[in-house]
Amino acid sequence: HELRTPFAGVVAALEAVMTTLEDGGHGRDLVAQALRAARHLTELLDGILDLQRLEEGRLRLALEPIAIEELVSEVALL
Repeated sequence: HELRTPFAGVVAALEAVMTTLEDGGHGRDLVAQALRAARHLTELLDGILDLQRLEEGRLRLALEPIAIEELVSEVALL
């Protein structure tokens, strides 16, 4: 998809920069924050694309049991 490829490039570039920075430095903290944000945006984009596929009938949902406690814990962390 047109949006996923640029995000993958941003994540890859940030990961490459992380390998060049020293642990505990302010620059590394900033790059780590940017990397987390880029990964989160990628997850959001994946969700949007899934919704699009669902609306177009190209994606089918399957009902499955879930661990509700784990789900609530994950949501609370957001």
